[in-house]
Amino acid sequence: MFIGCTSLESAIIPDSLTRIRELTFMDCTSLKSITIPKSITNIGNLAFSGCESLESITILNPDCEIYMSNETICNSSNENAKAYYKGIIYSYADSTVQAYADKYNYKFLAINDYGVIGDANSDQKVTAVDAAFIFSEFKKIYHGGEGTFTAEQLGRCDLNGDGKITAIDASKVFSIYKKNYRRG
Repeated sequence: MFIGCTSLESAIIPDSLTRIRELTFMDCTSLKSITIPKSITNIGNLAFSGCESLESITILNPDCEIYMSNETICNSSNENAKAYYKGIIYSYADSTVQAYADKYNYKFLAINDYGVIGDANSDQKVTAVDAAFIFSEFKKIYHGGEGTFTAEQLGRCDLNGDGKITAIDASKVFSIYKKNYRRG
């Protein structure tokens, strides 16, 4: 559909669609980010292959079937003709999307209704800064002070689900950061 459209920087996929066919966005070299709505149940082979500028793809259907190839979502290929993706794939934890990202060692960040899980500073990433921010919030509360996190921050950063910010949350966020840091 958009194969080789070098000027396409973004696209809005309507909820009326149920799948993204193979080759749909192949070689859209200017495409930077895209959100795939929950209505999409299938992403075909090479759908986002050769999208050199693609920094993020958000897939809102946790059960979306993604064609199992490292070229389905990729920026390019290295000198050994191995496809790679340097951006971040966002979706729900324990989803088919996460399984795809893990299989090809692509960066993956889990989301929930509040945003990116572990993202304390709202920059759509999870870094050591987020872990430090969460630990700082924990220290305030631990020493009897008032917490400063908003309900949205708490929703993103309470990783163990106990309703409060703890050192365990900071540790889990740091683990997310380390895992993705190793993936490049």
